Amino acid sequence: MYVYVVTAGRRHVKIGHSRNVESRVAGIQTGCPFTVKIAGHWSTPHAKEIERRAHAILAKYRWAGEWFDVPSKVACKIVSVLSATWGLGESVEKQIIFCRNCSHYAMTGFVSNLDAKFRCSQCNSRDHVHVIDFVSRPPPRRGAPTIAQMTGDMI
Repeated sequence: MYVYVVTAGRRHVKIGHSRNVESRVAGIQTGCPFTVKIAGHWSTPHAKEIERRAHAILAKYRWAGEWFDVPSKVACKIVSVLSATWGLGESVEKQIIFCRNCSHYAMTGFVSNLDAKFRCSQCNSRDHVHVIDFVSRPPPRRGAPTIAQMTGDMI
């Protein structure tokens, strides 16, 4: 099973899951007036759960149904991190700061009470910068070691 990110038009992205991404994209293209392109896809046994969590993280940017108004790079980064960490039993707490004007983005550690206005380092825009709180609490796999156990409790 795969979780995928596809783009349509300038900034519409869809996050979904499928056994055959190319076939799914062909089906989406049939009813879409824009060219649909695969931005990324990840093989994982947790595709449905990762899709749901990515949808929850991007909820305030939902355009319609499973379509979101965020740069594809941002959606791909979220799905990539979820795919890499799902089931490890550790929480990933990050923030993605992105510019809706030029699609530049950065991932940072989690900072609470982040009220400051940011300026994009690429286009110098201050009005189009958004912050997504990206907190993942995947369920632990049975018998899987935690990150602390794998590193010998060095943390």
